Amino acid sequence: MDSKGFFAALFDFSFKSYVTIKFAAFIYALALLGLGIGWLVLLIVSFSDSALAGVMFLIFGTLLLGLYLVFIRMMLEFYIAAVRTPQNTSALQTEVESLRWDISQKK
Repeated sequence: MDSKGFFAALFDFSFKSYVTIKFAAFIYALALLGLGIGWLVLLIVSFSDSALAGVMFLIFGTLLLGLYLVFIRMMLEFYIAAVRTPQNTSALQTEVESLRWDISQKK
C-alpha cells in the first residue's frame, strides 16, 4: 500500500494512492457534528413551537438521527471496502509474482 500523505495522494494524477480511507474519519466526524447541531437546533425550535411538537421531535428526531448515522457509516464503509479491494488485490498480485520469481530461481 502507498503511504503518501493526504495532499500528495490528492494530487496524484496516476490514481495509485487513495484519499478515501484517509478522509473517511474526517467526513464521519463532520457528519456527526452537523447532524448533532441540526438535531439540537430543531429540538429547540420544536419545543419553542409547542411542548407536544418538542416531545414528538425528541422521540422521532432521535430515531431519525440514529438512522442517518447508520446510513452515513454504511456508505463510508462501502467506499472504504471498494478502495481496499484493489489495494489488497494489488498486494496479493505483488506477493504472487515474488513467489513465482523465487520458485523460478530455485529450479
